[in-house]
Amino acid sequence: MNRYATLAMVAISLAACRTPVITEIRDGKIEGTIADGVTSYKGLPFAAPPVGDLRWHAPEPVVPWSGVRSAREFAPACMQNWLVVFLSGGRSGVSEDCLYLNVWTPTDVPDAKLPVLVYIQGGAFAGGVLANPTFDGARLAREGNILVVTIPHRLGALGFLASPELSRETGHGSGTWALQDIVAGLEWVRDNIGAFGGDPGNVTLSGQSSGATASLMLAAAPPARGLFHRVISESGGAMAPARRNSQEVSLVPTLALAESEGSAFLASLGASDLKAARELKAEDITGAQGLFWPVADGYMLPDDPAKLYASREFHDTPILAGWNADDGLFPPAGTVASFEKSVRETYGPAADAILEAYPHTTDAEAAQSNRDLLRDQLFGWPTYALARAQTAYGRHPAFIYYLERKTPSAPNGAPHGVEAHFIFGNGVAKEDEETARAMRAYFVNFARTGDPNGPGLAPWPTYSPTNEQVMGFAPEGVRPYPHLPQLLALDRYYEWLRTGVNP
Repeated sequence: MNRYATLAMVAISLAACRTPVITEIRDGKIEGTIADGVTSYKGLPFAAPPVGDLRWHAPEPVVPWSGVRSAREFAPACMQNWLVVFLSGGRSGVSEDCLYLNVWTPTDVPDAKLPVLVYIQGGAFAGGVLANPTFDGARLAREGNILVVTIPHRLGALGFLASPELSRETGHGSGTWALQDIVAGLEWVRDNIGAFGGDPGNVTLSGQSSGATASLMLAAAPPARGLFHRVISESGGAMAPARRNSQEVSLVPTLALAESEGSAFLASLGASDLKAARELKAEDITGAQGLFWPVADGYMLPDDPAKLYASREFHDTPILAGWNADDGLFPPAGTVASFEKSVRETYGPAADAILEAYPHTTDAEAAQSNRDLLRDQLFGWPTYALARAQTAYGRHPAFIYYLERKTPSAPNGAPHGVEAHFIFGNGVAKEDEETARAMRAYFVNFARTGDPNGPGLAPWPTYSPTNEQVMGFAPEGVRPYPHLPQLLALDRYYEWLRTGVNP
């Protein structure tokens, strides 16, 4: 038998192992598949296709269907660079018609009211592919006895464009289409998850990188209130201010700034008005240069999340959050001189404190500090700020983790995104399995009860400003808050940004 015939026989055998199952939800009947004790449903529409006049529009309801709709295959990823999808291992193409979610549930639990874990992809709000083996929810659902849902959202300009014309059309601002997609997905979960054995009153919103940032932003978004009951943030950053220009100091741009940038972007594409913009090819929009981010539109995000927390205008839920030791592996190495120059140009009057906190007497030290500084600025300090904000302004606890991952087969340690493999249980190296099992157990316990602790696990303390401890992974165990001198040095920088007073 030749190689192609063998592959064909394997494919037929795998297909034969998947038993079809029909379930009825709000919009009609769907056919999923059962395999290895898990029932999966892929490509379920949770909003109308955001195309044509629905481009840059709030998600509209799904049109119900007759007959049985197949839910056996992933839908295309939302519009982005197709090469990124290919290189990331995605098993689907890209399309503007992309608002389809995926569900995995343990088989034979129709009345179990299982806890629901909703996962939002990362990708800097510009990319991300859920049809990726990493995010297959079967193992997590089976081992954790929970229901797993993955929800996509529109990306880049298609997900975050604001303009004066769009704001007039909505009557309440623009630029948060992607966050509205996630809310629509959560509303779908509320209305349908009971048909799969899930409990709509026990939903955890989680994500990695920009997915974590989106989850934390929705924790302060009025339209998302009541749709989830706890939050997991994996290397997210919704609390740190960041300069967008010389006048603006905020993580999210103001509506006025976003409208100005959006208008300039559309003009660069030759679109004179909204009608012309909606007639552009999606590929031309995603292929154009531009940085797009959630906007303080006054509707989905009334203000910067840090300010909303400080004024106690957020959904107070238990928080589990953390970051990785090597989240900052991607900047160039640099030298002592280039590191010092960069710090002094970036951090203003806080530069001396930053340089003192990050060793750089040799080029090797400077290269490591360059990576560590990026890690701390993007993920370490925002997680620290979140822990303090939750403790100061909320009633519910915060549980903080730190993934270090020192193993012989991990030359890059714990790079950005590696924890997703551990949580979903896919693509994990043999020597990482013990850590992955512990992390999954803690995360599942948190999704079930709002507390990661449980039988057979080392006690994980809540974060306290008077006893700053985290749960470490690889090696496992409670430890003092990592890199605290560096985070406190960054504190001085952010305080200067916030107040304008030299530290």
